[in-house]
Amino acid sequence: MQGADFIKLLHQRNFGNGHFLKDVNHSLEWIIKEYEVSTVNKATPASLSGTVERIGGGQCRICLSILSFGMKAETLNSIFAASANKGRADILGFEADAAVFISMGESGEIIVNIAEVQELLEKMRENNYPPVRHSEAYRSAYNPTYRVVDEMFCAEESLLSLCSDEQENTLNKLLIS
Repeated sequence: MQGADFIKLLHQRNFGNGHFLKDVNHSLEWIIKEYEVSTVNKATPASLSGTVERIGGGQCRICLSILSFGMKAETLNSIFAASANKGRADILGFEADAAVFISMGESGEIIVNIAEVQELLEKMRENNYPPVRHSEAYRSAYNPTYRVVDEMFCAEESLLSLCSDEQENTLNKLLIS
């Protein structure tokens, strides 16, 4: 991972996914299209838990391969939209995480181009903390296809129900709670 990939992760854990959702219908179309063309999604993880990456800050990344376990694209899109509507924006948390990240780079705990990271952070501050893209190297190596969602949707029992015939009822219960 390069500096931009770490900063993207920190942005997602502190700001959630609200920046990404402008139109629910377009979002659904994009999930379907992305799933259909992704080679990563053709290889189903060995277990349902392999589709989820907890990133902290009450957020998870759900890989689109979860659709191979029976979750409908509409269900994933509803989870994504519900998470976006929470309106997260923790600038102080982001800055604290970024400071820890830079400190780890300076101490050699992780290998990262500190000057590049500091330049990226400065640009983000000047532009009110917009999201960043994964680096080209990361996109080429991993072909990331996921959606950032609230962790309440990522508990294993919730995921099992959301991938079953009962997914609509489970989704409604989770959205009410």
